Parts: sequence; C-alpha cells; structure tokens
Amino acid sequence: MSSNINVAMAKGVGWMVLVRLAERSVGLISTLILVRLLMPSDFGLIAMATSIIALFELLTAFSFDMALIQNQSAEDHHYHTAWTLNVLLGLLSTGVVIAIAPAISTFYDEPALSAVIVALAPVLLLRGTVNIGIVAFRKDLQFHREFHYRVIKRLLSFAVTISLALYWQTYWALIVGTLADALIGSVLSYLLHPFRPRPSLRGWRDLFGFSVWVLFNSVLAFLRLRAPDFILGKVGGAHALGVYSVSYEVATTPTTELIAPVNRAVFPGFSKMTARLDELRYSYLQVAAGVLLLALPAGVGMAAIADVLVPVVLGEKWREAIPVIYLLALGGGVISFTANTLPVFMAIDRLRISSVFSLLNVILFVFLVWWWGREHGAQGAAKAWLVAAVLTHPLPLGYLMLHLRIPLLTYLGTVWRTVAASALMYWITRTWIDAQGVPDSVMGEIGQLVGAVLIGALSYALGVLGLWWLQGRPSGAEETLLRKILPRVVGRLRRGGS
Repeated sequence: MSSNINVAMAKGVGWMVLVRLAERSVGLISTLILVRLLMPSDFGLIAMATSIIALFELLTAFSFDMALIQNQSAEDHHYHTAWTLNVLLGLLSTGVVIAIAPAISTFYDEPALSAVIVALAPVLLLRGTVNIGIVAFRKDLQFHREFHYRVIKRLLSFAVTISLALYWQTYWALIVGTLADALIGSVLSYLLHPFRPRPSLRGWRDLFGFSVWVLFNSVLAFLRLRAPDFILGKVGGAHALGVYSVSYEVATTPTTELIAPVNRAVFPGFSKMTARLDELRYSYLQVAAGVLLLALPAGVGMAAIADVLVPVVLGEKWREAIPVIYLLALGGGVISFTANTLPVFMAIDRLRISSVFSLLNVILFVFLVWWWGREHGAQGAAKAWLVAAVLTHPLPLGYLMLHLRIPLLTYLGTVWRTVAASALMYWITRTWIDAQGVPDSVMGEIGQLVGAVLIGALSYALGVLGLWWLQGRPSGAEETLLRKILPRVVGRLRRGGS
C-alpha cells in the first residue's frame, strides 16, 4: 500500500513540477515581453492593485480544497458546501473591494489606482465559481488532469495578455489578462470535470474545523509575500515597488516556484501515511532531499549570475534590480531547506504549531521591510526577505525532526553534498564571470550569460555526483535521479521519438 502511494506521489511530483515549470515559463516569458513595453511604475501600480485583490481573495481561500483532501471520507454534500461558500465569499469580497477602492487610491496617493482596483474586483467572484470537482484531480492522485487544466488556462490567458499588450502598450493589458485568466479557469473547470455543484451549506461545520487554520496560514503567507506591496508602495513609491516586484518574479522562479508544485503533489500522499510514522519519515526525507537537490543550486546559481542576467534579460533600465535579485535568490535558497514542512504539518494536524513559526517570520519580515525599505527601497525589502528566512526557517524544520524522530546526523547526511556542491558552483561561476570582465557589446553580454549558466550547471552536476561517488554512492536523491527518474525520462523520449 505505502509503495503504491510513494509511486503515485513521485508521479504527482513530476506532473506538478511540469505544471509549475510550464506556468512559470509562460509567466516569465510574459514578464520579459512586458518589461520591454511598460515602465517600472506600471508594474508598481498593478502590484498595488493586485495586493488588494490578493488580500480579499483570502476570504475566498479558506482552502476548502485542502479540507476535502485531508478528509478521506468527504461526501458529495461537502463538495457542494465548499463551492457554495467559495461563491458567497467571492461575491462579498468583490463588493467590498469596489467600495473601498477610492480610499486605497487616496492611501497610496495614486489617482489612477481606484479604476484599476474596480476593474480587477470581479476576479474574486470568478475564481470563487470554479468547479470544486477538480479537487478530485489531486485527492485521487490524478495529477495529469491537473496538469491539463492549469497549463491550458495559462496558455490561453497568456495569449490574451500579450496580444493586448502589443496592441495597447499600457498596463490595462495586464488587467484584462488577469480577468481573462479567472474567467477561463472557471469555464475550463466545468469542461474538464463532470461534477456539478449546487447550493448547499450542509457540511460547513466539517469544513471550517480544518480550514480556519489553513486560512490563518494563508493570511501569514499572504503577508510574507505582499508586505512589500503595502509598505514599500507607501514609503518608496510605485517605482521602488515595481523594481522589487519584477526582481521577485525573476529571482524566486527557480526555487519557491519549484517548491509549491511539490507540496501540492505530496500532501495527499502524506495524509494517507499519518498512521505509519516510519513511512512518513522516510517519504519526507526523500522528498526534502530531492527538492533541495534542485532548488538550492537554482537559488545560489541565480545569485551568482544576477549581474550578467539583468542587462540581457531585463535591459539597462533595470540595472538597479541586480542587488535585489541577488538577495532574493539567496533567500529562496534558504527557504528550500524547509520546502516540504507545511504539507507534513497539515497531514499530521499540527497547523497550529506551523502557524506560530510562520507568525514569527512574518512579524520579523514586516518590521525589517518597514525599517530598511524607507532608506534602501527595493534593496532594503530584499534584504529583509533574506534575513527573516535565515533567522526563522530553521524552527519548523527542527520541530519536525523531533516529531518524526529524525536524528540530526541522518538529516545532515541527506543534504551536505547538495550544500557543498552549491557552494563550489557559486565560487567557480563567480570566478569565471569576474575573469571575463565587462563585455563591450550586446552579443558579448549574451555570451557571458550563456557561459555562466553552462559553467554553473556543469560544475554543480560534477560536484554533487562526484561527492556522491566518493562517499560510496549511498541511497538518496542522487540515486533516485540516476537510477529511477532519468531512465524513465530517456525511455519516454525514445518512445516518443520512434
């Protein structure tokens, strides 16, 4: 039974990583096109508006889907209730956002902001109408169907946004694109799943018991993500916020955006193992080591190439983003150590404990953004992100090691090769970049970036595999990658090409 669950989880991780990579690749391409058409202040204005939308979206994000997954005996009336609550809360939050839009515009001293917020408000209702039946894609470990849903939605909304951006060349393309994404997501959910929700509140008690703590964690995650939008937008203005927003998009894509799909995939599997501590401990260590093997070098590597990446990818007008991307990328690397703690906390019903750790992180982060953001703008906010991660993220990891009875030496044995190889990669990459000097042409800049990426990837791969071989090729993430994942990928590619 546990073997089947682990296999299903592994496949789910693969599908969810593909989903996230597809979504983020499309999103990154969209951003790279839009930064050439729009100004930093345009991105700052949209960031202000979307932060308000995201805040009220928490009202429709009690994460009833997580409650349905965690409750292995959920019935149809629970699904009907979850959908009804999502619609009602979406309708309520849409009305409230429209009502307070003028006050938000006054707070930021941005006259154009009110119309933007009003235009984006229907997103809340549209997302609340999504067919709750698609939760079954994850609960039943049918992640390939989740992949189809999310990728199709992303590609269609991308086409709308870019087409309008090329035609209008104003931030209104981003607004209409966001509305299109929400509408497409709702319509597509009914086309891809036969479940038809109907109004009902019969199962609300069963849902709220679990969902309240999920909501609290969602609020904390929102504050951690959006605090700079409120604080930096107020003390630094739209320009500083625009620099931070674009830098965050670029810097964290390889790390935090890899973590999210893995957590989405492993939570249903972890929930089925709660009665078997040995299996849960083994699965957690395997997943954590595998994510770190990819996420840590991605964050460290992004930090190493920040100064050669920005001129090529974002353009000369974004040079002030270089130190911001550097700090945010390192923060993403730190977070990769605790990548998979939250789904375990949810599975073992310890969200209260997780909430305490998250609250400490948010309090420290918000204070530091306010303190350093006033004087150093986007760079100060990025520094706050890194420092808060370093000081607070070891706490949930330590708790889980005690609860799952993981010896310190056992944990260190799963991660030290990744850490050492990442440090080696950084040193080799920076040494090569510094030796090249400043290119005197656009082609020189592109060549330096491509060379840095290749040298970094090669040095990391040789470093981590070399250390693994010198240690006697112990079982771990490297063995799983070489002996299980790569042969399957190669086999599928061969079959696909034949």
